[in-house]
Amino acid sequence: MMVIKHCPLVDIPDTFNEFHQLISVKVYNSTIVEWRESAAITNTNHPAFLSLMLVRTNMTNGELPAGFQSSDPPLNLYDYEFCITNLREVPDDLD
Repeated sequence: MMVIKHCPLVDIPDTFNEFHQLISVKVYNSTIVEWRESAAITNTNHPAFLSLMLVRTNMTNGELPAGFQSSDPPLNLYDYEFCITNLREVPDDLD
């Protein structure tokens, strides 16, 4: 599990792809300024990934970062939780 708390400038590097056994990411009271597609949560790099939680979290322009919208989502991902965010909309194909 990766927990990011109280961070005003979250910028996830491409080395995030090296965490192959990661099962969950929780971001609390932070601002995600960059989570690129090149550092996306994917089935290829994160096959055990189950859950994404964003609480009291802001995202650039109120949009879900590209790193959460991979065309290769983890097959076991079942839990998206968004609470108190500036997210304006959830993509239709987020499943």
